[in-house]
Amino acid sequence: MRFDSRMILLGMVGLAAGLVWGLFEPRPTRLAFLAVGQGDCAVFQNEGTTLLIDAAPANEEWDAGERLAVPELRRLGVDRVDLALLTHPDSDHIGGLAGIARAFPVGAIGIPRRFAERPEIAKLKDEVGAPRLIPLSDGDRIEIGGFQLEVAVSEALPEDNAGSLMLRIRGGACSAVLTGDAPIDAEGLAERRFGGTPVQVLKAGHHGSRSSTGERLLRAMRPNWVVFSVGRNNPYGHPSQETLRRVEAAGARVWRTDRQGSAVFEASPSGFRPSGD
Repeated sequence: MRFDSRMILLGMVGLAAGLVWGLFEPRPTRLAFLAVGQGDCAVFQNEGTTLLIDAAPANEEWDAGERLAVPELRRLGVDRVDLALLTHPDSDHIGGLAGIARAFPVGAIGIPRRFAERPEIAKLKDEVGAPRLIPLSDGDRIEIGGFQLEVAVSEALPEDNAGSLMLRIRGGACSAVLTGDAPIDAEGLAERRFGGTPVQVLKAGHHGSRSSTGERLLRAMRPNWVVFSVGRNNPYGHPSQETLRRVEAAGARVWRTDRQGSAVFEASPSGFRPSGD
């Protein structure tokens, strides 16, 4: 992996592993949103390379990374994490990474530059044993095989949620957008940067909070599916009925991890499709 002219190239080691695996069984290109309770953890797999996007919640009593994410990652055939992208440093997004790292080696951690020097991130890097921390800036791109991941980060707003890493995953006809916990006033950057071309998958911001996944974002993305990563009977009332109504009005289908479990989408000539369709 190397960083050059705002481009991160992934997959030299992972690609070689994928080619060896491919002699026996081809691995599909997948984007999966794991059922990890009230938190976020997604995984993108392509050509033998695995990218984690957030890492599940954890606290002193319960580690959803170890208890929930790891079994799901194994089911998807993951044997290492080449890059763990952390959208922002909230514990429901980064808390489970150490538990995941006890099961799989983690090659590097990427996080928006504004968070990269925080003590909790330095501590996490040591716990994970990742050899490299990559500060990400607005406009950076990550290349994985034939897919490009484009980074948008709003640097104008002070709140941590507003500084969430927002990401578009695009390759061939496939397109998906993830916005971390970005609120509506930070979504404008994603609307401008990623809008204009419909996406198959949009991950609802901030677990379906009423203050995220606004009408303008939905109009700009025109998603087929909106995925809500939420915990069953969570104390926040996520997803909010207001957000669900906005998504319904936009004509998108809803996937809720609290009711339907992990959402797995596979690449096809027509774009990302739910696994098994």
